[in-house]
Amino acid sequence: MFATGRSQRQEHRSEVDGKYYLRTISPIKGKDGTARLATIISKDINEQKKIEKRLKKQTRELKTKSRNLEKLNTALEVLLNKVKQDRKSFEENVIANVEQLVKPTLKKLKNSRLDKKQAVLADILESNVETIVSPFTKTLSSKYLRFTPSEIQISDLLIEGRTTKEIADLLNLSPRTVETHRRNIRKKLGLHKGGTNLRSYLISIQNE
Repeated sequence: MFATGRSQRQEHRSEVDGKYYLRTISPIKGKDGTARLATIISKDINEQKKIEKRLKKQTRELKTKSRNLEKLNTALEVLLNKVKQDRKSFEENVIANVEQLVKPTLKKLKNSRLDKKQAVLADILESNVETIVSPFTKTLSSKYLRFTPSEIQISDLLIEGRTTKEIADLLNLSPRTVETHRRNIRKKLGLHKGGTNLRSYLISIQNE
C-alpha cells in the first residue's frame, strides 16, 4: 500500500461491524529515504475496549457514589448538630426544673424539724440531686448501669463517707446485707482482689 510523504509509523483505531481493531501503519522507505510502501498490521483490541468501557462505567459510578456520600455526610452533620442542640436544650430544661421546683422544696424540708436520721437522708437527697445535674457524673453513671437500685444507693452513701453500720441504719438493712452489696459492687467494678479502697475508687470514677 502506497503512503507517499508519510515517513513515520502511525497507529489508528477503527471499528468494523461492531468490532475494534488497532491498525499499525509502518512505512517502507526507498533508497532515497522516501516512503514508497507501507505495511499494515491489524490487531483485535475488543477485550481492551471492553475493559476501557468497564473502567469508564466504574469511574462514573464512583463519582456518583462520592457525590451521594458527600450529601449523606452533610445530612449527618446537620442531624448531629440537631441532636446536640436538642440534648443541650433538654439538659438546660432539666437543670432549670431542678433549680426552680426541686431545690426550693428540698431547702424547706431541710429547714423543717427533722430528727438526726431524717436530716442525714435529706443531705443525701440534696447530694444526689446535685449529682444528677452535674456534668461530671457521666462516667460514674455508665458504671452504674450494671448496678441494682440498692447497689446505687449504697455506692452513693459510700462516696458520702458513710460506714457499713450507718448505711445499714439509714436503709433499714442488716450490716451483713450491706457487706454483701459491697462485695457485689467490687465484683462489678473489677475489684476482685483486696487492697483497693472501694470509696476511693468510686470517688476516682466520679472525678474522671
